[in-house]
Amino acid sequence: MFWITLPMPVSLEPFQFVDGVRRVSRHRMNHPMLLRGKQVLTAVSVAFLLALPAHGSERASGKHVSFDEAYKQLIGLSKTDPRPLFVISSAVYADGIAEQSDGKQTVFRELFGTVATLLGDYDTAERVYGLPREPTSLSTRGPLKPIEAIEHLMPKISRARVFFMNESHGIVRTRGALLQWLPRLKAAGFTHLALEAFDTSATMADASNCSSEFRSDPVIESRGYPVLKSGFYTREPVYGAILETALGLGFQIVAYDIDGEDRMRGGAAILACVLDQNDSNRLVLLGGFGNIAETRGARPRDNWTLADWLFELSAVDPLTLSTTTLLGVSPKRIDGVTKPGVPYMLMDSAGNFVRSSLYDHLVFIAPFPGGQQRSIWNVVSPEREVFEIKRPAGWSPGLAFFSATIPDREAGATPSDACVATGDEGCTLFLSPGAYRIDAGHADGSASVFYISVPKVVAD
Repeated sequence: MFWITLPMPVSLEPFQFVDGVRRVSRHRMNHPMLLRGKQVLTAVSVAFLLALPAHGSERASGKHVSFDEAYKQLIGLSKTDPRPLFVISSAVYADGIAEQSDGKQTVFRELFGTVATLLGDYDTAERVYGLPREPTSLSTRGPLKPIEAIEHLMPKISRARVFFMNESHGIVRTRGALLQWLPRLKAAGFTHLALEAFDTSATMADASNCSSEFRSDPVIESRGYPVLKSGFYTREPVYGAILETALGLGFQIVAYDIDGEDRMRGGAAILACVLDQNDSNRLVLLGGFGNIAETRGARPRDNWTLADWLFELSAVDPLTLSTTTLLGVSPKRIDGVTKPGVPYMLMDSAGNFVRSSLYDHLVFIAPFPGGQQRSIWNVVSPEREVFEIKRPAGWSPGLAFFSATIPDREAGATPSDACVATGDEGCTLFLSPGAYRIDAGHADGSASVFYISVPKVVAD
């Protein structure tokens, strides 16, 4: 067990699932399957769920695969076969995940939870991916007062040249924080947005080249929105909205992942190159968990993070903010009103903020009530309307997927939203007023395409 020693009165004990505490040789969600995102571009896209053969009918027939078979098929998504997603979904929805002692359960949870976000199934993603335990040390600190983070932190962020935020790949409200803050960050003078798992063929030797030619999607700035080939997480609707909003605000996109080993150092070299190009360039970065932690002096160089290497290569010390460290804090521990999906800093009765030695600041983002994690759209894009999608006539009960894309966009555009239905009903999409193409797929192999128009609701 790796213990964290903190200088502030409020300290955090190590967690099971987050940040730099439970270390693996590489970030687990950067399994080669995910790092080389183009290998699974079609495997997890809703578009490829439309032409499924009856292989996925286990859900409807009541036949459920074993954990080992589901695990094997989930890893096999790298073969670009979308059918296992239904088999795995059947195992998760109906039977849960079997306890495993060999570590496969954790990999399965993280990988499936991430895939679930791509389909807009944020409740299943959060349940399967898992939250950290609440730090036991907080139980002796009394009630914690929430302070809305953006107003407190923006003066400090505005003075930074580089601002790092992290996220949990299975808890979408963590990346939603960036979507909320993008307009303020642009107004503060930030020019570039750096993203993880943006598909690139850049090698370590290319890392200092600062060229977009290594990206699979070098024209995203001119297009104005992401497509399936842009990256891996960019296929998730909230992540897609982050990109589209950032592009609309004028941010330049930086793909900081390299193809090969030494990912942290290579990524930092790309970031340093952007900073060296122009003294006015200022970076916002969204990375996973402990990739943004500040650990220089506490770890050997071969285990340094992006923040560590960036300081080494450019002498720029990024301002770091963790949205994941406090995920396990129970809302019952907080003395005050917290709006779900909104980032808050937590202050103890002595007036000290909850701190960590790994990050400059921590925020707590309260969950939505059970079964309502998709309500994050109400926070990050309040202009969207709620639209109930019904199953096509004649469809039987069972697992079904729906995605909404703007019709005049190129094929493979990231969905504006997507949702999963598991019973005999439809599901709810959050969409801005306008026209959309709906692609629907059923576990029995049925497929349907139809169009809808979302009206603007005028308040009384």
